[in-house]
Amino acid sequence: MRWLTLWIISLAGVIVARVTGLLPAWGLIFGIVWLGGVTFLLIWFWLARANRWFTFVKEGTAKIILKGGKFKEALIVWENRTFRYRTDKLEGDEKWEVVEGKEPLHLFGGLRLYSLLHPIDDVYIYRHRWTHLHEDGSIKTHDERLDYVYLKEDLYVIDMPLQEEGGGTNDINGMPMGIKIVLPMRIVNPYVASFRVRRWLPLVNGVIQARMQRFVANYRYKEDLLNMRAGEGIKEVQEKAGVPANDRDEGGKDLWEKFWRGVEEDFKSEGGKVETGGEERRVVRVYGVEVNEKGARILTITPGKKYQEYTTIEYETEQKRRQTVITADGERERIDKTYKVIQDYGDLGKLIRTLEALEKSPEKGAKWVIPLPGGADLFRGIFGERPPETVSPREFRELREMVEKIIKKKKEDK
Repeated sequence: MRWLTLWIISLAGVIVARVTGLLPAWGLIFGIVWLGGVTFLLIWFWLARANRWFTFVKEGTAKIILKGGKFKEALIVWENRTFRYRTDKLEGDEKWEVVEGKEPLHLFGGLRLYSLLHPIDDVYIYRHRWTHLHEDGSIKTHDERLDYVYLKEDLYVIDMPLQEEGGGTNDINGMPMGIKIVLPMRIVNPYVASFRVRRWLPLVNGVIQARMQRFVANYRYKEDLLNMRAGEGIKEVQEKAGVPANDRDEGGKDLWEKFWRGVEEDFKSEGGKVETGGEERRVVRVYGVEVNEKGARILTITPGKKYQEYTTIEYETEQKRRQTVITADGERERIDKTYKVIQDYGDLGKLIRTLEALEKSPEKGAKWVIPLPGGADLFRGIFGERPPETVSPREFRELREMVEKIIKKKKEDK
């Protein structure tokens, strides 16, 4: 508002000075230049930002101009891009398709005078809700009022939330899943996307979600869908579940390829067109939008809580099993070492009697005397350099049982 006030004061000052004769001819020129500068600032800092007669069109975007609430034209700013009517001189919806080409020279870049008849002519403003994937891997949802149409390709995220109580997305075994899909998309015809269809993004999402729900119902979560490749035995599972013969798969089949061909057929039924530009580019054009297969993928698949609980229990059980195996291996190694030391000892009978005595008199601790030739070396071989008082009765009992087994085995060998 301050810019408008400054402009009015400047204009009034020039007029009053000229009428009263206080402003000479050269001063009038200066006043006009001053007034022009203030006018430009008024346009730049207020009128264009408020979309009043003027507007800013940013790089990679288009703005739609309405006349009495009806589409009038679109303005574009995107390097080496223009609307098709400037290159092909045609009429109809296709004239607003974005193609390679040059726009006429615009002295002030994105600053445009779109009409002198505001508010009869006005910039189209609408509410748009979308979710997209950022470069850092984060997913953000926006719900904003926009006065522009974004034309560059972006990574839109289609969210199919997990629904535990049914009605959502389930695999062939009935397990509920939550799925997030990434789709590279860009608007190629802002007129069609904004006026020929009511809301282009929900329409695209609806087609993808419906196809995905039908698709995953024919496969298993872990064996097939996690890697989007048919796992072993899927054909038999599908046959048992009543999947039509034409939809059954052999193990190893690329499931994403199959899913995307189905998506293309769905979009064709909606009036879309499939275009190819080599192996790295296969796109569908529908609703004024280009959906690119390159870069499209399943971002995440989240199984139901029951499956998560099962896998947690399975993981903990496996960890316990591994710990048991490690402990058992260590115990077996210790026993093997102890057996070898005992077998190298000569008089096993005397050793048994000594172990029995030590087992029954643990309270004597450090006063224990080992009345066996080479006994000290034997105990060091078994218990290392531990002091005698640290050896427990249980360990003596285990040693005695080992010695008895060796004696028994020797008798059997005889």
